Amino acid sequence: MNTPSNSLHDHGDVSGSSATVVGVSGTARAARRPQVLMITDRAPGGDSGYGMRVDNVINGLMKTGDLHVCLIDSSTGGSSLPLAAGYATSVVRAENPSRWRKLAIAVAGLAQLPYRRKKALRAEIAAAVGSQAWDFVWFSRVRTYAVAGSLVTGPRVVDFDDLNDRLACSLIADRTARRGRVRAAPRNLLGVIECHRWRKLQRRIASEVECVTVCSDADRQYLGYPNCEVVRNGYRVPEHVLRHPDLEHPTLLFVGPLSYEPNRLAAEWLAFEVLPRVRRALPAARLVVVGYNDGASPRLRHAEGVTLTGFVHDLGPYYATAAVAATPLQSGGGTRLKVMEALARSVPLVSTSMGCFGLDLTHDRELLIADDAEHFAAACVAIIDRPALAARLTEAGLAGFHERLTSDASGAAVAALATRVAAVSV
Repeated sequence: MNTPSNSLHDHGDVSGSSATVVGVSGTARAARRPQVLMITDRAPGGDSGYGMRVDNVINGLMKTGDLHVCLIDSSTGGSSLPLAAGYATSVVRAENPSRWRKLAIAVAGLAQLPYRRKKALRAEIAAAVGSQAWDFVWFSRVRTYAVAGSLVTGPRVVDFDDLNDRLACSLIADRTARRGRVRAAPRNLLGVIECHRWRKLQRRIASEVECVTVCSDADRQYLGYPNCEVVRNGYRVPEHVLRHPDLEHPTLLFVGPLSYEPNRLAAEWLAFEVLPRVRRALPAARLVVVGYNDGASPRLRHAEGVTLTGFVHDLGPYYATAAVAATPLQSGGGTRLKVMEALARSVPLVSTSMGCFGLDLTHDRELLIADDAEHFAAACVAIIDRPALAARLTEAGLAGFHERLTSDASGAAVAALATRVAAVSV
């Protein structure tokens, strides 16, 4: 099986290599390495949760066979794949719908955001990945399967990652609680339609492919599909972990882009409902929100005791000085990178039930869990005031992280799944 040379940049031995093995009869024969394809709309790596998931999947698939990664890139600045990474690569540029088209899609309640120039895009993807039959194909997210699923031959797996129907439904309750029923009504009406459409789309895809994957056992049970498998998210083990929290001016740290609505709602709740309660007990306490702050309201930007840093290249110094890592989400899908990140960096963690959903963490063992502002604030104060409590939580949290939430564990799950679905020996 030959990879088309006109569409790939070869890095290492990825051309369908073979090795000589000896059978039980003593006769030498060639054992072909499985040919594996991944189609993704996100470059691997970086500090985003999905970028790390893509990286984990790539590492797992490389253990399964000779890998070709095709990136469908619709980013504004243009993305690329790593050089000399040990797998073949191709990048296909795509265009997102215009602003008005996105609005029309939202009004129509469509369950996915299609690319522009779909026919031309499909032709470019087909040229990039070739016409051969693959031993295993991994689609990152529904969007890539929607545009390229019919272009490839071989056992197919679609990574749902976050369950978008669950995200849409949880946002309805979150918006209503934060903004009131009347103000939230227009977007919530679209949310009801969106939730229904996503459920229908997810069922259809699961019926067409060998397997779909989700981030947690809770999501698998929620879907109830017989061909649904769990591939947990995983965070890379930090090389250096520094901790020197300023307890005279204790910092609550929230990490996440505010362009994502669940993060934006959570940051506002933390700033206006939780932080004032913390400051009654600890007047010098402050909140630092790290991540892209597009979409942040003027009220949040000028809130007392709140700092919005915007995007930063290195989260280490912020985790090092934080007294508490806060994950106050009330809506969302999948599992949260920011929780694993705090555990890995030995930062005491306070979360809502939704914030740590699907990670099998226990209140008062690895973290403190609180779902209303009064108890959330009290948990933050308790961690700051009681060093022994903070130490106990971080010790158990770090142990749980190393046990099941590392990038290596996530990649191993991908490799095991790919080998089983492809029905090949590696």
